[in-house]
Amino acid sequence: MKGQTHEEILESKDFKRGDQVAYIPGHAQDINSPDAEFGFVTSTDSEHVFARYWHKGMPHGRLRTVANSERTPMRRLIHFDYIDQAIVDELLSRLAQQEKRVEKTVVAQ
Repeated sequence: MKGQTHEEILESKDFKRGDQVAYIPGHAQDINSPDAEFGFVTSTDSEHVFARYWHKGMPHGRLRTVANSERTPMRRLIHFDYIDQAIVDELLSRLAQQEKRVEKTVVAQ
């Protein structure tokens, strides 16, 4: 699937929960770099996108970042559909359930 070039990177307001993204490090030339990371957005703020990234070589459901999302500068992200969106949607649903359980635990304490 075709993503955008580095020059076409969008502002954070254009990213939303569930969007698939590619992170292109500053030293990388483009999305074809072996250092590019693929993942999906969990939330945003005015300057950053928070994302979960796939374990390299095992993109279909195995997350590299299992404990939390990683804050990523929006200028280093592009929209890029990497896997079936249904996989992302299912993971986001599970993450939301986990967040609710954590909130209930914190409130109960």
